[in-house]
Amino acid sequence: MTGFPIMPFMKKPLGSPTVREAVIRVLAGVLAALIPFPKTTAVMEISFYGAVILVLLSMRDRRFSFSLESPLAVPFALFAIWSLVGVWFSLDRENSITDLYGHLIKYLALYYLWVSLFDSENGLVVLSRILIASATVFSIAAIISYYILSGHAWHERLGEPAVLGITSDYIGFFTLASLLLSLRLLQDRMPTYSKALLAVGAASIVTATVLTQSRATLLAAFASTLVLLGARGKAWVVACMALFGMAILFTPLGDRFSLEQFKRNERVGLYWTTVEVIKSHPWIGIGFGMQIYGNERLLDLNHYNARIPIQHQQQALIRSPHNTFLDVTVRTGVIGLVLFLSVLAAYIRMGWRVVRHAQSASIRTWGLCLFAVFLSITVQGLFSDGMFGPQALSLYVNFAMMTILWRVNAAPKAGFGEQGLREDPDTRPA
Repeated sequence: MTGFPIMPFMKKPLGSPTVREAVIRVLAGVLAALIPFPKTTAVMEISFYGAVILVLLSMRDRRFSFSLESPLAVPFALFAIWSLVGVWFSLDRENSITDLYGHLIKYLALYYLWVSLFDSENGLVVLSRILIASATVFSIAAIISYYILSGHAWHERLGEPAVLGITSDYIGFFTLASLLLSLRLLQDRMPTYSKALLAVGAASIVTATVLTQSRATLLAAFASTLVLLGARGKAWVVACMALFGMAILFTPLGDRFSLEQFKRNERVGLYWTTVEVIKSHPWIGIGFGMQIYGNERLLDLNHYNARIPIQHQQQALIRSPHNTFLDVTVRTGVIGLVLFLSVLAAYIRMGWRVVRHAQSASIRTWGLCLFAVFLSITVQGLFSDGMFGPQALSLYVNFAMMTILWRVNAAPKAGFGEQGLREDPDTRPA
């Protein structure tokens, strides 16, 4: 079974898009553009609910085609249902209900919005350009704000303390993803000025990414760019790898990769403590709520910290798992982790089929690019909490983009043109 087809509303034949449809697409684009800016909550809420209301009105008028068809549909549903079941057993039901809606249900709604509204080759390119432009603006604004306006020294980590509402460990989730998308678009034929703008944006993103001095981000960069070596346009990939390599050799970032730094890393004790919590709540977890783990009234982390070998015990308790997979397990139990992994497995299977059975070289290159983005997010998730905020939204927009590519590849005569455009934007998979 390749999908989960549910087509309750079919689009009527239309000429040019209506004003309502144009507004919906603009709002969906705004939601993607605001991923790097967590302090724009009000704008995101207005855009989200505005888009949802307009989509519902268009579905009522049968002027919008909405489908749950996706290889991720069933795994998503199972994970959401299990998370809902866990609310009943949660240590804090109110927080679990709030976070289940805010950090899962809404993300799934965004996923389907992006899939439905950018469901074409042209839409995929437009969405990529939005993400790249947004990351470029963030990178330039963050560097100016942190080092010039706030007066931090250039050897200090960008995002420690937070810059524009986000800390160093989370910046790489969307900057690295946007950089990889830039490398993909730079392979297309386009006017010189467009390529120059993309190159300037990529350079800004690389600079901001390196300045975070995040080891997880640098490891993710090397892992993900290796995937891109399987695509054409290797010169851009090699150039970026060389930039990251020089950053490690000739900047303070190299010190963060020393053996001594790894020996003193506080994450060993943190992860061990989290495992002890999981052993006490193995199957259902402590609840989906993200505030439960750090709430000493609900969960005595000192008790679990005391269980681990004294040389690894935390001196100052860290009240967040700092690992996406441990975070999912401690909140939803081992069963929840298995269901979450089933989502990732379905994504990998979908992407592998796109790459292996691509109807064009361009689709194959897009598949490799999105795989690289997925790998970059996953690697960073091994060292950070990736289930909320910009880091989670980066994952869900990547889910959406691969689903779009899967649909395009399944359509008759799928394929990108020289600049990523096709003649019939309304083609759907049979």
